[in-house]
Amino acid sequence: MPYSVRLINRDYSWLRHLPWENDPAAWTSAGAQVIKKSKSRFVFFWEGESPVFIKRYLSRRWTTQWLSWLVGVKSAREARVLLKLRRCGIPTPEPYGVVAPWFPVGPVSNYLILEPLRGRNLHTVIRESPEKMEPVAQKLGSLLAQMHAVGFFHNDTNLHNFLLDESEDILYAIDVDGGWFPLPLLMYHRRKNVYQILRSGRGCCTNKEWEARFCRAYAESAGVRPEAIAAL
Repeated sequence: MPYSVRLINRDYSWLRHLPWENDPAAWTSAGAQVIKKSKSRFVFFWEGESPVFIKRYLSRRWTTQWLSWLVGVKSAREARVLLKLRRCGIPTPEPYGVVAPWFPVGPVSNYLILEPLRGRNLHTVIRESPEKMEPVAQKLGSLLAQMHAVGFFHNDTNLHNFLLDESEDILYAIDVDGGWFPLPLLMYHRRKNVYQILRSGRGCCTNKEWEARFCRAYAESAGVRPEAIAAL
């Protein structure tokens, strides 16, 4: 099936010649370094002429396939969200391009090409470096408040979806494909994101001070009363 390659901000013309019809096994055989793999998503590092991360989505369900016809394939929707967040000053990976079949009919794959960020997700940071819990909690509370301030609801704010860069200065929001900009952003959305973070943190850390530090940072940055989220 022929694929359309739409480049964003980068003139990586060599991307047009990659074997986009490959399945995950063929990508791995060709040299892809697997980062994450599931039935519907395959994320890998590709050296190429310039290093990139590539996310391969597979439209398995008929509902997803119809949605692709109506509002665009998932990779294109995520690229739009990333670009909007970056314009609002939210640290996210830069999208380099979108690859989709000309006629997305049936269980076909589509791709998002991303900036190859280097670092560790927060679940790994907290589990492996407990001494960094307090500064991480501060950064995470502030970042979530910033996302909510621009009206963004992430939908899956578990700690795996935040990346601390190698310098440990910048915290990135990643895997934003399920998020959107509801009008308006309600307290329900805020509480759900906070709850997802706390629940995820409890899976790798039992330190209640970490939770309190995160909640305080979020409440201060978002300008909401701490008791509004204390019940979580």
